[in-house]
Order: sequence, then C-alpha cells, then structure tokens
Amino acid sequence: MLGKCYQGIFPYLIQIKIMKKIAVLSLFVLSFTVSFSQRIVNKIWLKTFTAQQIDSILSANGVPNIFGNTYDIDVYRLIYNTVSYDSTAITASGMMVVPRNKSCKFPMAVYHHGTESAKTEAPSYLGGQEPVIGMVMASIGYVVAEPDYLGLGDGPGLHPYQHAQTEASASIDMLRSVREYCDSAGIRRNGQLFLMGYSQGGHACMATHRTIQNQLHGEFNVTAAVPMSGAYDMSGVMINTMLSDTPYSQPGYLADLIISWNPIYHLYDSIQQAFVAPYDTTLPRLLDGNHGINYLNNAMPSVAKHAFTAGELDTFVNNPNSRARKALKENDVFDWLPLCPVKILFCKADQYVPYMNSVVAINKLRQNGCTLCDTLDVDPSLNHVPCAQPAILKAKQFFDLFRSIDSCNALGINDPLSNAIISVYPNPAKEKLNIEAYFSDLSFTAAFYDMEGRKVQDIALNNGINIISLSDMNTGVYILKITDSNGTSRISKVTVTK
Repeated sequence: MLGKCYQGIFPYLIQIKIMKKIAVLSLFVLSFTVSFSQRIVNKIWLKTFTAQQIDSILSANGVPNIFGNTYDIDVYRLIYNTVSYDSTAITASGMMVVPRNKSCKFPMAVYHHGTESAKTEAPSYLGGQEPVIGMVMASIGYVVAEPDYLGLGDGPGLHPYQHAQTEASASIDMLRSVREYCDSAGIRRNGQLFLMGYSQGGHACMATHRTIQNQLHGEFNVTAAVPMSGAYDMSGVMINTMLSDTPYSQPGYLADLIISWNPIYHLYDSIQQAFVAPYDTTLPRLLDGNHGINYLNNAMPSVAKHAFTAGELDTFVNNPNSRARKALKENDVFDWLPLCPVKILFCKADQYVPYMNSVVAINKLRQNGCTLCDTLDVDPSLNHVPCAQPAILKAKQFFDLFRSIDSCNALGINDPLSNAIISVYPNPAKEKLNIEAYFSDLSFTAAFYDMEGRKVQDIALNNGINIISLSDMNTGVYILKITDSNGTSRISKVTVTK
C-alpha cells in the first residue's frame, strides 16, 4: 500500500457564525457515524457478460482491445441507504459490477460519471457509454462501483449538481454497500481501492478521495486516483467561464447548478429573483429528472449570464460574501494534500471544462506538499467529449503501476510472493538501492517505472542482496515492480535523491 488517503465533507453554509462550528460537527457526526444495520435496500440483477462479449462491445465502439479482459461479469443496480445534504436519511442507487470468480482477491474501483440530469441516463440504468467503463474494469479484475449520485437513477428528488459533500457521501455509502454485497456473496477483495472519474466525475473523484483520506481513517485506503477533466475550481475558473460575456457551449451547467443548489444554500427566495422571463418558468421544468442536459443547454441563452436578473448578477459580482460566492468556494476541491498517487488528466482544447481547472488544482496540490501528484495533457487538440476515451486508457495504465494482482485459479489462491522474503532499502535512496530477496523454486525480476508509467530500468534478481545502481535515474518518485515467473507482482514506491 502506498499510503492512506481520507477527507471530509465541507461544512453546510450557515449565516450565524457561532452556530457554524456546531453545525459542522453535527453534520460530520450524522453523515459519517450513522449506522445502517443493512445498507443495501435492493439489489437488481441487470446483465451477465462473458469476457468475449466485453471484447465485442469494445470492438463495436472502436476501442482498441488492450485491456486484457479475463473475467465474466455480473452487473447489478444497487439501491442503498445514504444521507442527504442536511444529513437526513435518503436512498441512492448505482451500478455494481463484479467478476464471476470467488477464488481471486480483487481491488475495488469507483468510476464517477459525468454530467447527467435525466434519471435514466445514470449508470445503473446503463445509460450512455460510461457503464461500459465499469464493465471493462470488472472484466480485467476489479470490483466496481459506479454511483448515480443523489437524485439520479432511482434516487428521489433533485440531483445536487457538482455538490462535493453529497458526491462524496453517495460514493462512500455505495462503496460500503458493494463491500456488504461482496461479504455476503463470498467475493474476495485485496484491500486496494482506485478512484477515477470524468467531467463532473473528476470533481466527484477529487471530493470522494479527500473525504476518505481526511475523515474515514482506516475504513478505506485509497491506492491511487485519476480525476479527469473536472471542474475543480468552481469559485474561479468555472464561474468566470460560465459568466463570461462570450458564448459558452454548455450554459445549462450554470442553470443546473443554481437551481439544484438553492435547497442547500438558499441562493434566492423565488425563482423570479434569480432568473428573468422566460427562463424563470422554462428552466425548472427541465430539471424534473426526465430531461437530459442538452435540453437545459438549448433552453439557455448562449451567454449564460443573460438568463439572470440584474440584481442577482450585481450581488454576485460586487459582494464577495454573497451566498453564491461562499457556496462556490465551499465546492472547490483542490486545496488539500493527497497522500497517495494522483494523476490529473485533461485535454487543453476542452471547451466545456477549461483545462485551467487542472492547472490550478495541480499547482495547489504541489504547493501543499504533494510529491505524488502529477498531471498530463492527454491530447492538446481534443475537446471535452473526444478527450474521454484516451484519458480513460491513460487512467487504466496508471492504475496498472500500483495494482496488486494475485496469481490464482479455481482451486484457490497461489501467491508465491507471500512465501518469498523481499526487503527494499534504503528508501529514500541515493546512488544505490538494496533488494534483499530469499526465495526458492521461482525466479524473480524487477523493473523501475516513472510516474508516467514508462519503464526506466530492468533488474534480474538473485537470491541474497542485490545492489542496484541508481546513477542513471533522476531525482523523483519511482514505482518498483517485483514479479515472479508465474506473473504475480508486488509494488513498492521508491524515492530517488541526489
């Protein structure tokens, strides 16, 4: 394990300063210590796919077959207990995908989906292309959760769009539900947890990671995370983009945000206070759970701020302490310190979610001391939607650096590394690294990879102390992958200094 990562829900916005501290504590206690005797409310089998069928689905969608699909999978819709923004009990749904294998131990993975406003476009209704991501991940050996978030899928009420607190709580409670199912069904897990998400899912991925790291000590350990093309800087980059004087390609994002946040932050007393006609009547109807985000985009003016009243805009622009400003700041998700590897992916030509969100995020994470945080422009020529496929391929490759794979079969686990004695020291290392290995029957090899996933050195291991020269390696963090002749691997993080 490379580290432990946990973090917490943002405090609910209250006006009375003295009561704020009490409210923060109350929300924390209610949201994260509430105990459901049985978290799963309902489990609905959706489909079973063979590994070969998953290959065919990828081929039909023009996706290169580089994943190594191995396992047949079962796909379920889970309806489970969680909490709303005010800590009241509520239900949510999501898609769970599990390998059809009870011999191997699998890591868990969460895929956070992008912007949706129609309930049946959520993952648990197999809407769009994103459920395929979870299916592929399960077929290559992950237990996968794809939360719908609150208010989507079978979740009641309005979806609180880009709301960090409930994105995190819905995701974490779904993880608990998946764990509950696996325990009852005899599906084994190896303790690793990988987080990823695209677009709104990038924001949700970052919020979930932070919450797990800072507030769920010991319950889940995040191994690595890949947020992709997310709106991490809500109070800066995103709101400046959406309220620009120039046309914005996704003006519906702003309408969704303001309307769905009003029950949480009380941004306006009446819809007419916020929106001018005809938007005060046309927009709320489109957030009934039956309309996709493009209905909102088409109903908005191309210059998004033209839908708002002069009074609302004046308050936002001239009052830094307005409720809207505070709410946006509360939902920024980049000012913290991850303790696990994080790879932020984006495409520079993205017109939906400007790439500067990723620049602001990576700069702040590094400023906070994150040496395991990195970023990558996947393809500077791609806009938001076409960026998704290559970004997800890069995420999979990044996870491969850290994923622990059991060599197992139908008769049970066969993990020769557990019988080998291997020590790696010193760490950090300067000019030389010692790999002390004692084993029998099998041969072992090792390799160093940089944080981009590029192999930088191959090593043949002998019994005893192997002295490895680091003279050709630059200062930085590397992944040392030790593999036996059966293909079972062990991962270590090594810091090289000069």
